[in-house]
Amino acid sequence: MYGVKKEILSIITLLLTMQLFSQQSKRDTIPIWEDYFRYKILKSNDILFIDGDSDPYLVSRSPLSSFKGYKKIYKKHNFPEYMPRYFEDRTSTGPYDKEFQCVWLIRDKQLYLTRILFDNVEIDQGRKDQYAIMEQFTGEKFDTRYNDISEGDTIIAKVNERYGLMPVTWFSDTLYVKKSHNYNEPGDQEKNVLDWRRRNYTQMIFKSGKLVKTKSTPNLVEKGYIVKPGKSGYSGDMQKRTPKP
Repeated sequence: MYGVKKEILSIITLLLTMQLFSQQSKRDTIPIWEDYFRYKILKSNDILFIDGDSDPYLVSRSPLSSFKGYKKIYKKHNFPEYMPRYFEDRTSTGPYDKEFQCVWLIRDKQLYLTRILFDNVEIDQGRKDQYAIMEQFTGEKFDTRYNDISEGDTIIAKVNERYGLMPVTWFSDTLYVKKSHNYNEPGDQEKNVLDWRRRNYTQMIFKSGKLVKTKSTPNLVEKGYIVKPGKSGYSGDMQKRTPKP
């Protein structure tokens, strides 16, 4: 009987010790929210517009990724290093995946390339050879007949009023898109961000640039932890971070 009591006491002591250590470990961490779309799917800083909707969408990857060497097509043409621009008050964008940023548009289920940006006034407002270089690279042309934009589509008009649209006939693949978060949205900012993370993203399947199928997909969101600067004990990956026990 004494041996059993001693064993139970040892177990209780061990559990209390683990609890205290866990509390100390959590004090060395910062709780964060992670989401599958943002950290596992989103691989491009390109922006997509859908005709009739003035809000920009994040794109899982660039439709140019169908071409080998697409990330550095301007490297030998004396274009400067850049930091991609943000649209209006939208400050949520994907990672920088190449030496420029593309703006895409879906109109009447057709995918188009509409702008190529370097966040450089001299280039973005004055230089035009980036479009000729892109035409040579893709084998498609920018069609200036598409300059007429329906009234009210102010942001879309701004991004394609000078250059027209290039039909993306080469792309027969899948994109995952999600409307960009607006950090100027009224209300509690932390709650707004969490609500945005929890929103579904959309699977878009294209054939020769034509949108043939869409599917809304629930986004996986979970709470994790990152270790405070100067602390050790990091464990986990981008999807889930937990303090070591």
